[in-house]
Amino acid sequence: MEMLRQWWRRRVQRDLIKVQLDGFEVYVARLSGLQIPHEVSIFVPRAEIRRRFVGGRLAKEEVLLNSITVVHAPRPETPTIE
Repeated sequence: MEMLRQWWRRRVQRDLIKVQLDGFEVYVARLSGLQIPHEVSIFVPRAEIRRRFVGGRLAKEEVLLNSITVVHAPRPETPTIE
């Protein structure tokens, strides 16, 4: 683990993302020496958590996570105004 930490500090670009949704976990770590700036994003366009209680106790639980997308892409250049 220490070796990973040292390598992590030396790289030019690094990202760490952690998403938790009702017990579901996604981790994304990006380590890059690229000179072009990149960005990492996670999109969860739809997350439904349904819990049904009967007599004050949890009787049924449904978790719906639809189309989880992880994107690693070059950051767009900002146009310059002259």
